[in-house]
Amino acid sequence: MATDNVLTEFTAIHTYLRSCLDIIDDEKMLRQCYTDTFSRSVEEDALAAYAFNIPILALQENNQIVKDYMVDKFREYSSVLNTSPIFLYAPIGQGKTTYLLHLIKIKREDSSFQDLRDKVYFIYLPLTSEDADLSNAHSNIEKYLIKVFEDILEEHKDISEDFDTLKEVFPQHFSHFRRLKNNLPEDFRDFIINQSGFNEYVKEWIKWIKDNKSIKVCCVIDNIDQHFHIANNDKVFFRLFQFVISREMQLILPLRISNKGILNNNFFDSYHPIPISLSIPDFGHLILKRLTYIESHFKNELKSPIFKVGNKNLTTEDLFDKLHSIANIIMNNPEVKQALTELSNFNSRSYLRIIVNSFSSHSLFFHPLSGEQIDYSSRISAGKFYSLFLYSLMLRDADTYYEEGDKTPVINLFSNNLSNNWNSFIKYHMLYFINKHYDNVSVSFKQFTEDFTNIYRIDLNAIKNAMKTFIQKKCVAYKTSDNREHSNISQMVDEQDFYISISSRGRFHLKIVSEIEYYEVLAMPSLKSSISNTTKKSRAENLSKFLKRLKEEERSVKSILKEENTYEDYLLWTKEILPNIVAECNKVFINEKECFSGLCKMDYVENT
Repeated sequence: MATDNVLTEFTAIHTYLRSCLDIIDDEKMLRQCYTDTFSRSVEEDALAAYAFNIPILALQENNQIVKDYMVDKFREYSSVLNTSPIFLYAPIGQGKTTYLLHLIKIKREDSSFQDLRDKVYFIYLPLTSEDADLSNAHSNIEKYLIKVFEDILEEHKDISEDFDTLKEVFPQHFSHFRRLKNNLPEDFRDFIINQSGFNEYVKEWIKWIKDNKSIKVCCVIDNIDQHFHIANNDKVFFRLFQFVISREMQLILPLRISNKGILNNNFFDSYHPIPISLSIPDFGHLILKRLTYIESHFKNELKSPIFKVGNKNLTTEDLFDKLHSIANIIMNNPEVKQALTELSNFNSRSYLRIIVNSFSSHSLFFHPLSGEQIDYSSRISAGKFYSLFLYSLMLRDADTYYEEGDKTPVINLFSNNLSNNWNSFIKYHMLYFINKHYDNVSVSFKQFTEDFTNIYRIDLNAIKNAMKTFIQKKCVAYKTSDNREHSNISQMVDEQDFYISISSRGRFHLKIVSEIEYYEVLAMPSLKSSISNTTKKSRAENLSKFLKRLKEEERSVKSILKEENTYEDYLLWTKEILPNIVAECNKVFINEKECFSGLCKMDYVENT
């Protein structure tokens, strides 16, 4: 990057940030960016303890003499190696794959595992969407198992394919072999393979090695959640599980909590599966480690200008200083951390996407309308936790707000483009209702619609369409009766056979509707002048018009209330939110107060 090359956006930074979203394919990133917590370490050790068949204390013990004793005597804790399936549960995007690959590729090679690594070998099989019937999975496991067998022979010199050992491993084949005339010991291996095939040959070896040498193979089958929508029934999955278990490998199955119902299948009754739940990582460290990693790529260019707003330049050194300071706020301020955690629904993958989009936005540093530098310290001291990153979260790298699938975590609660008998407030009133009446509990969607329509005279299809948006945007969580994810949200809502509850992201939205920044962004498309040349007076006038329109539209609630005498009780936004917004506007636009005069008057007009 040349010194005179001034970029108008964080293209380079954004590229590096996005490359660090998924660290599973890069061992260097997996080692340097992996985020741990105390609870995660305990869970990781618990999974490892089951895999290595040792007490968890053997992994946590600091006294090397005691640790060595427990490792050396591990067979005394159990006469038979445990091969019960391990179910690793976590919500979607929680880092199950990262967690397992870090255990297999990184932690297994750590000094804490040096006495154990030759006791357990791992096969990692990520299922792909192309393998609809899982036929490739069977052949891939066979291929990986052959490689593991070769590794065991290479690393354990006391195990060899000599004639005497082969007689132990294959007694039935030996009985047949010795009845043959002129048989030679060196021919026995070929005889076995010709009779049974090489895959069966390896299968019997793996069993013998487990029973006689206490060496076990664990098979991780990943991404199985992505296949539930392909198969019409569970048989295809259980054939694969049986295939693994029949080779006396330990099945390790990462699953989303939303698919926990698979454990209830009768197939697993005789195998005594071991459930382990994965906790969330420290989100502050999650981004700080990635920033530190990315910064190393810019060490030779720290003085080069990278960003320009108007006549303001930021060097990469300035940029990383600001990014690190913001990351430290996220990591150390509990309210800020909580706000972003709520928006991400406690989902590490979603959290990283949110941070990447936010950190790649001009609006993270400069107000999108005034161009003034944003002072995060003063905003925090003023208690602006939920609105702290709203400009960058909603705008990303754009000049105005628009919703774009999962890329836009903050939704417009006052938009409704569907034909129904209530316009802009259906989503706000629905979300408010769910939070108020079913806080921390699940309720059937049918029950919700019955309760909601007991108050509001509103078309069921309008409610369904709003609910589809809420579920797709993760503002409402759903659960099916069989605890399985539904492959078609639209169909599920139409059939009405599911349960709902407000999500953390949904509660986040009910908080930010009290923040002036939220409305400023939503009102931006109405600005007549170009956004870069917006005056404070035009901002105030535009915002005032937007708020007045919302106030007028909420009045339409009267026309759909079944009891009109409760009209004022259901002016939720007008009575509970608007006064606070106006008070904040008067502070921000101190010289333009007249724009907001009269907004809070309860000047209702009778609907005709």
